[in-house]
This record gives sequence, C-alpha cells and structure tokens, in this order.
Amino acid sequence: MFSYPSIRYLTLLIIICCGLLIIPVAAETANESLKMPAFFSDIQNRGVDLPATDETPVHTVMHPSSEQLKAWNTQYNALPLVSVPATSSSSQLQNNTTSVSGYKDLLPYLDYTPAERDQGRIGNCWVWAGTAVMEIAHAVQNGVKDRLSISYLDANYNGGSGNAWAGNGGYISTVADFYSGTGIAVPWSNQNAEYQDGTKWSATEQRSYEPAFAISTEPYYQIDQIKTERIETRHVGDEQAINNIKAVLDQNRAVDIMFYLPNTTAWDSFDDFWDNSSEETVWNMTPWQNTFWNNTEGGGHAVVCVGYNDTDPANRYWIMVNSWGVSKGHPRGVFRVSMDMDYSATVQFKDSDDSAAQLWQTLNVSFASTPSPSPKEISSLPYTCSVPGEYYLSKDLISSDADTGILVTAQNVTIDGKGHLLRGSGQQGSVGILAYNNGDPVDGLNITNLAISNWEDGCYLYHATDGSVNDTTISDCSYAGIFLDGGTAGLAIADNTLTANYYGLLSRSTADIRIEHNRITQNQNAGLDLISMNQSLIADNQFINKINLALPTGVTTIAWNTSKTTGQNLAGGPYLGGNYWGNPTQTGFSDLAADQNRDGFADSPNQIGAGNIDQLPLVAYANPGPQPIPPNQLAPTDPDHDRLYEDLNGNGKFDFGDVTTFFNQIDWIADHEPVQLFDFDGNQRIDFGDIASLFSRL
Repeated sequence: MFSYPSIRYLTLLIIICCGLLIIPVAAETANESLKMPAFFSDIQNRGVDLPATDETPVHTVMHPSSEQLKAWNTQYNALPLVSVPATSSSSQLQNNTTSVSGYKDLLPYLDYTPAERDQGRIGNCWVWAGTAVMEIAHAVQNGVKDRLSISYLDANYNGGSGNAWAGNGGYISTVADFYSGTGIAVPWSNQNAEYQDGTKWSATEQRSYEPAFAISTEPYYQIDQIKTERIETRHVGDEQAINNIKAVLDQNRAVDIMFYLPNTTAWDSFDDFWDNSSEETVWNMTPWQNTFWNNTEGGGHAVVCVGYNDTDPANRYWIMVNSWGVSKGHPRGVFRVSMDMDYSATVQFKDSDDSAAQLWQTLNVSFASTPSPSPKEISSLPYTCSVPGEYYLSKDLISSDADTGILVTAQNVTIDGKGHLLRGSGQQGSVGILAYNNGDPVDGLNITNLAISNWEDGCYLYHATDGSVNDTTISDCSYAGIFLDGGTAGLAIADNTLTANYYGLLSRSTADIRIEHNRITQNQNAGLDLISMNQSLIADNQFINKINLALPTGVTTIAWNTSKTTGQNLAGGPYLGGNYWGNPTQTGFSDLAADQNRDGFADSPNQIGAGNIDQLPLVAYANPGPQPIPPNQLAPTDPDHDRLYEDLNGNGKFDFGDVTTFFNQIDWIADHEPVQLFDFDGNQRIDFGDIASLFSRL
C-alpha cells in the first residue's frame, strides 16, 4: 500500500505530467483566435504548428462575419468606376519598369524590404495593400521611392486601440478616408514610424505599439486628393475583366485585391502554397470559388497586384505582393495568381444573397510635388500656429504681458518644446498654449517636451481631437495645469508632471480621453476635477494632493485601471493596473493600504465614488525579496539570476525538493510572496502551471 506521503508525491507527479502535456495545447488554442469587434468572428493566425512566440512566422487573415462581408460588398458596389486616361504621366522611374507586350511589372516602383513587409499577428493586411498602392503612385508621379509608415495609420485610426483599431481588419476605402482626413503621408523612416505592431502584445492588447503622439510627422508628403475606385470585373466576361485590370496596371497604377476563401481547407491550401511552393508556381483559386461560406472558418486577405504576364496563353498570371514577410520559396514576398478564374465568382450563403469572392480596386491618389516644410521655429511670444506642421522652441520663452503664449488654430500641429521653458506673467486670463479655432475641431495637436509655468491655464484645449500632451511639466498655474473643454475627444495625456497648480487637470464636456503615467501632485484644490467626462481611461497615475479627485454624481463611464499587465508602474511596482492614491500627509488610500502578496497592488479595491472603482490601486513598492517558505528557515534564492526564484527551499541549489515545496505550499506562496518571483509560466498568477513549468526546468 502507498503511504500518505507517497500518494501525495504521486499526485504531484500526475499534476506535473498533465500540466506539461496541457500547457502547449492550451497555448496553441489560445493563439488560434483573438477577440474581435461585433462584425468579426476573429483574426486567424494560420500556419502555426507549435505555441507561437514573437519569432514564430504566422499567416494572419481577417475573419469577417457574413454580415461584415456583405457590408464590404455593398460598399464596393457603390464605389465609382476607375477612370483610365488615354496616356499616363511620365516618371523619372519610367525606364526602370519592365513593360513589354504581354508583361507588366510595377515592383521596381515599390521600395520595400521583403522580410520587414510582414503584418505579423494582426489583421491589417488592408493597410499594407492600400499603402503599397499609394507608394507606387508616389514613385510614378514624383519619382520618390520611399516607404510610407504603416504604424502612422495604425496608431491614429480609431485612436489606435480597442475593438475597432486597424489591427482588427478593414477595407481599402478606409485607407482613402483616413488619408483624405489627414492630408499627409508619413515616411517609414520618421522617428517611431517604422512598423512594430505585428507583435503578440499588440494583438492581445488590441493597440498600436507606439501611440500616435510618439510618431513624428516631420517630414511628410502632402496628399492633394485620394479616393477609392472600383475596377469592373463582375458580369462582364472573364476576358473583359482581365483587360480592365490590365488597363489600370498599364497606366502604372497598382491594384488592391481583397479575396475570400470559404473554409479552413481552402486556407490550409493557400498556406501550404505560400510556405512550400516556389515563386514560379502559379496559385489557382478556382477550386475555392462559388462555394458556401463557413462563418467560423472563412477568411479574407488583401494583397497588392503589381503586374501580369500573359505571354504564355496556357500559363497566364497576376503578380502579387503579400504582407506575410518571406517564406523559403518566396524570398521577395511575391507570388503568382492564375488569370484564369471566374471573375464573377461568389461566396455563397445559405440564408441570403451571395457576395463577390474577389474585390478588385485601386486608389486615385495625387501627391504634391513640393516637399513637406521644415519645422518652424518659435522664438518669441505671442505666436500663432496657423498652418499644419511641426513647430519647436529654440530657447526659453518668458512673457511679461501676453494673454496667450502660443495659439493653435490649424490641424495636425506638433509643438516640440525641446525641453525649454514657456513661462507667463501670471496675469488673469492668460494661457500658455491655447487650442481654439472658432469652435471648429483642432485635430491632431501634439504637445511634447515642454516646461510650462505661471499662466492662469497652462494648456487650454477647446474641441481638440485626436492629439496628445506628453512628457511635459506644468506648474504654478493659478487655475488649471491642463483644461480640456468644448468637446475635446481622443486625446492622450501621458508621462506628464502637473504640480502646484490650482487644479492639476480640469475636464468639461470631454470623451475618449486617456490619462496615463502622469504625476499629479501638490495641486491646491484638486488633482483632477472631472466636471464631465465620458468613455475614458485614467490609469497608472500618481495622485498626491489634499483632494485627488472632484467627481460629480453621474460620471460613471471612466475606467480607473487597465488589466494587470507586466511593466513598471509609477509607484515602482512590477505591474501596470490602477492609480496611486496618496496625499501630502501620507495618509491616503495607497499610503495605508495593505499588500500582503507584495504584487504592488492594494489587497482591496478603492471605491472612488458611486459607480467608480479602481480595482487595482497601487501601493508604494520597495522591490521586496521573497520570505522563507514554511517550514524552511532560509529565504528562496535565484541561482541562475533570471529573476525567478527556483530555489524555493533556500538550500542554495535547484532540485526536486523545490518542486515539492512549491506543491506543498502553493496557497501560502500565492498569499504571501511577490507573484512575479514565482510566476514560472508567465500568466501573472500562482497556479499549478507554475509547478509544471518549474519541474520542466530540472
């Protein structure tokens, strides 16, 4: 018979073995689909045989619901037909493009690095395809071969985060609408404009890697006009459809194609083609056309068509550029698609009308021939930013009598203080930076790297939209450090210090504001006064004021914390979550709250007001080490210096006794030890997965 200890150790071994078997399967399953907005079922990361790391190649496709697919089809049918002029404009690159009878290749117009042309884990193929059409147009029109930033659209479209961000799918008309609104395209080489959004972090968090304010818009390329045009391919006969597409390509205009495959079998076939065939192999989508759509398996993918070859009537094909990086057979990220297909093909629905299986379209885009202006110097006060562009301070500016230091009336303005001081006289009614355009929106204002002091309001932003204030210190203002008013929305207020003002930040009639990573301290009346604010996030801020928050009844749509996420918070702890609620006498909630498991969060939520709770309030954190785990007398150690404490029993080495200690004392460890020191499986909690992971390290 087994003794009790033997049974316990047998149970431990069973749990460990099961854990080792289960964990990879769970990881693979979780990687198969991500949460999507209502129109989408998921984004599929295809072609992954093992639990994916950020280095594992993935083939991400959009997975629209039948409802979204039909909506795109309706939108496509409403587009104007493409207009093809009789002759094309000349180009400095004309001689570099191969153009002979039966063959066309626009790839020489496209400046790209194949391995970097990889959307990664998010569903923004539509951004890559639409941007490539723009890049080729820019090269044709002005002889400028320059990669354009994908991240610029990702970070600015719909605020760069949430269920409706660019990484959750879209359509080429959205590219046109976005750039029609901004009027500029940003080079890939600008600061923080290179692509970084394809990571597991961006996919999981549903947000761009860089916030919009961090992506430099200087220099930029001015866009005079941009609109989407439809190429007539349906119900005109296949040969006429081919000729219509070729006519656009022959005018040195790239073509965007959105194609749909109805089920997993079809996508597995395309994955196999991409992974294992050569660039000379021609893919034929005919077997998957006119097939019933599987609403849980069907998917869509956008690529750019840059040419054709029909010199061999028996092997005619289109030349496509993908956004899946490279494979062993496709080192240029290019593949071929057979011309011989049904251009009127549909994906079929059992309960409603069918939708087109391919959407062929292009962009009618015109770039200005003149380069973007150089940044403008602000060397004296008062100053007005009346045209879009980047402005900078060249020295400290001190005003003795100006009511307004800097007035912003234009769209898409960036003010970089270069660390300089913007100081007022303290007179009543004065404003350091005023954003106001007669009640119209002031869109895209970004203020960074300034020291603002001694005004009535440091920054007064009226109807400012989709902008930011970051890395700025605002102090000694007689009313508000930052005053948001008049329908201001879509702003990121991040990494600032607001101190010794009457109010740190005052909000009235605002929405969709992100207030994160700020130190708001020693303000006389209140750190935050939220007269009215809706649908906003206030997280990872340090509040140390006599009154941290003035919050009227009825303000209930503010999130006061993010989910628990690895990263150093403003109180020094190892996780991001809520805010630090202190006061100057060190008797605030966070000053006194207990943190028994030493994870940097208070053990109980902070009830801020009716309907407002910070679920993960921060506490002061001194980076504690582990305690001895009963019945051991010695504290755990980290033998391999990886910041995980494998030597749980403190005997100076890592052995099976440590696994046994973990199993016997798992509840005690979860209650008393810093989670991050024993989180061996990286899921931010203590559970049996950590025991299995620890055992696997023996």
